Amino acid sequence: MVDPSDAIGKARAAVTQRAELPGMSLMEHLEELRKRIVRSAIYLAVGFIIAWVFRDRFVTFIQAPLNHIGKSLVFTHPMDPLNLQLQVSLVCGAILASPFILFQVWLFIAPGLYQKERRFVVPFMTATVGLFLGGASFG
Repeated sequence: MVDPSDAIGKARAAVTQRAELPGMSLMEHLEELRKRIVRSAIYLAVGFIIAWVFRDRFVTFIQAPLNHIGKSLVFTHPMDPLNLQLQVSLVCGAILASPFILFQVWLFIAPGLYQKERRFVVPFMTATVGLFLGGASFG
């Protein structure tokens, strides 16, 4: 059975620990969020540019199963080849940038976590990135 005075002591310790964390105003939170979103967009743009350089290889990789059975992609609109290259580059760029974007998410939420909660970050980030990349390769 749990002693009520022990539970109250734990609650007081948690409140004290939380009170000692540096606080941020609403505007500071919004500025931090904007900074993380802008950096994530930059990482996505860099990933897109890298994927755009290798777009022909990615499109060839996508077409390989069709070529194997003697078929080819059919484009019904003049812009479809460009749209395919843009979409492939964007998806591959997002896959390349995903670890960096997830790190920005972590940097945004980390200041609000207790020390006990922060110890779960390494396994969580490893599992998140590994499962995302595994799912992307499977897809």
